[in-house]
Amino acid sequence: MEDHSLSGQTWVIFALTAVTIILGAVVFYLWLRRRRFTRQRYAFFAALAIASIVSLVITSITSQNPWYAVASVLSYSFGITNPLSDSNHWAENVLVLVMGVAGCYLIYKIFAIWDGGQTESGYKLSPHFPSIVDIQCGEKAILL
Repeated sequence: MEDHSLSGQTWVIFALTAVTIILGAVVFYLWLRRRRFTRQRYAFFAALAIASIVSLVITSITSQNPWYAVASVLSYSFGITNPLSDSNHWAENVLVLVMGVAGCYLIYKIFAIWDGGQTESGYKLSPHFPSIVDIQCGEKAILL
């Protein structure tokens, strides 16, 4: 009788892919509700998402692609044969790398141009918050 169980490596890549998709969804949700959530909350989940993307890209290039792991787990769960081959072609590695770089760049650019909610300390550091140095008397500024 043959053993049709999956390797631990496939389960790890499947879990890493699932975590990356979930963190991407959380980052997207925080961006959609940016008026309600702060930049710091976005930065926390964005850092986790970028770390997850980088880990997924590295493991994909060194072992197997994420779509093969997902297809393997789904085919194992439903009792069907996996339609994908386990080959790790260079074009698939380039595709994974390009998708990873594009995802990280998009997350970073959203952080860089964040126009959503701010914490009180973040607002006080912004140029829109008046400070004592900005008090003007006539034409001359009074520096205290």
